[in-house]
Amino acid sequence: MSTVNLKKVDLVIVIDSSDSMKDEAAALSKAINTAIEQAKSACPSDLRTEYLGIEGKFAKTNFTQTTREYLTKNASVQASQLAARVRGTVPGAGAQEDLARAVEDISRFYDWRPDAERAIFILGDEGLEGGGYQATDESLAANDKAIATALANKVKVHTYQGTPYEPFKTAADEEAMTKEYKRLALRTGGEYYIYTKGVADFKQVLEETICASKVPVDESIADKKEEAQQLDGKDKDPQDQDPGDQVKNPADQTSKPTDDRPAQPPKGLCDLQEEIVKAVNTLADVLKELVTSCKPQAGDKKPCRCHDHDDNDHSDKPIVPTAPATSPKQPEGKVPEKPVNPAKPQALPAVPEAPKDEELFAIVLQTDNYIWKGNKSDNGDIYAHDVKSGAVKRKAVDSAQRMGQSNAITTDGYHYMAVDTSTVYRGKEGASFELMSSLSGGEYLDGFAFRKDNTGYMFRGMKNVVSWFKHDPATTNIARNTLTVLPGAGESRVAFGPQEEQWITDIVFDGNDRAWLLGFYGDLWVVEDTTSSTEWRTRYLFRFPQLTFAAGYTRYIGIAFDSVGSVLLAGGQIESNNSSRRFIAKGSVKDASKVALLYEGGPQSGSYGDLSSQAFPKITL
Repeated sequence: MSTVNLKKVDLVIVIDSSDSMKDEAAALSKAINTAIEQAKSACPSDLRTEYLGIEGKFAKTNFTQTTREYLTKNASVQASQLAARVRGTVPGAGAQEDLARAVEDISRFYDWRPDAERAIFILGDEGLEGGGYQATDESLAANDKAIATALANKVKVHTYQGTPYEPFKTAADEEAMTKEYKRLALRTGGEYYIYTKGVADFKQVLEETICASKVPVDESIADKKEEAQQLDGKDKDPQDQDPGDQVKNPADQTSKPTDDRPAQPPKGLCDLQEEIVKAVNTLADVLKELVTSCKPQAGDKKPCRCHDHDDNDHSDKPIVPTAPATSPKQPEGKVPEKPVNPAKPQALPAVPEAPKDEELFAIVLQTDNYIWKGNKSDNGDIYAHDVKSGAVKRKAVDSAQRMGQSNAITTDGYHYMAVDTSTVYRGKEGASFELMSSLSGGEYLDGFAFRKDNTGYMFRGMKNVVSWFKHDPATTNIARNTLTVLPGAGESRVAFGPQEEQWITDIVFDGNDRAWLLGFYGDLWVVEDTTSSTEWRTRYLFRFPQLTFAAGYTRYIGIAFDSVGSVLLAGGQIESNNSSRRFIAKGSVKDASKVALLYEGGPQSGSYGDLSSQAFPKITL
């Protein structure tokens, strides 16, 4: 029987050991065994793995040894030789976030096996030199050194950028940070994984990383050279250009300067603004002409003038509408086929808009210093807002200056509201409200919403137990049941918990009976199946960005939908003097990048505590 000699692969998995990386450490440890088994089948190798924390460890994970401990004990390296800084010698958790220095030390001193492919998989969520949320000169220099050291020692570096504890202050800061994670990977032939708005499926990531580690480092570097140059803003090397490129695609070749003048930098979107606008306008003219030509005219016997010719005319040239753009020519010698039963052109769909009378209902959590318009508190009052403009239409409910925790509305128009932290009332606008004693009492009620079948759900943001009940206008003695909310399979980003970033502030349902959970920092989870009466499973999506309409930081406390699927968010913009401004903003559950402000209450208007509507849009994911 013959023996198969498998290629040796040494993979060192290294993680930033600050508290914000606990989720990734747990998820990766849980997934590694399955990933290794899958990798054995997909890309068999003689694999050796090691798990190291940078100046720290995580209990109940694979990361139970520090990089310093391993190198000084197993590789007999003197501590004075290490680039790593000792924990506690850098402000905050800085030494635990020295990713570039870890790459440098492991590349130089790890006890690599002879003839093994060498790879490091490094995981972090902040800067590569001592953390932080900006790519500083120091972190760029540290990255340069890490790349040079890895190359000198034939080490491939894979990188993972996770979700930071706090959002980046600007999109430019996030982009610059991501570039550094990508640069470290590409310049050494590694793979990069960017998950700044969620946690990866580590089974898949690890399997890909293991298989990529098997490829010789020189081949990987050559394969990624062009992408690395593009990341650095450099043109493709002439020596890498396919000699047949000019023949294959002459129109695609970028002309190079033939004199001593410097090459012009590549154009960005802003530089191309005039060309883009011109192209869009031209396309609009073409479409307008098409619609005009295909619209039935008075006296026409045929539905479309695009093919308006004599029925006995067997010409193979269909009549097309005149347009500014030149139609592409048919290849020489080829006669275009005459269309058979041409389909009637479809009108362009209009951009959907919510109905004019659609409303949002926002409850006031607390007015700062109990002072607002006319020195009168409006704590616990519910305001009706226009769903399109965000403008206040009226005060729908006056709750006599009690703190408003949460509110929800049924399809038949009953407002349910939790005031004074845990007391629930119910009523219709303009009528007396009833005390719902069977639903009141106990803990805070931070979130409240109804599903389209008028099943109500309410909870405290720190506790993963949700109360649910069936709306019944005939009685106030409604039975209250409970279910538990847990993270789905492979999910490490946990909704509900003692940390602020785990607090769930509100809930909303779509037309597919999915539940969407909003976090205090703007994180969004979805529960795909809410049919169970005992247990839900969450999937983490992303974090909405901070708003910039006023100084300070955003705290998201309410969520609702409009009828066309836009997501509405409410809460408070917290300012430096601890006062806040209530707001409503508009975004999408499919894209975290843009959130537009619709309404803000002004200085010392406090925070909105919840948001509700009667819309249940059908949302596709």
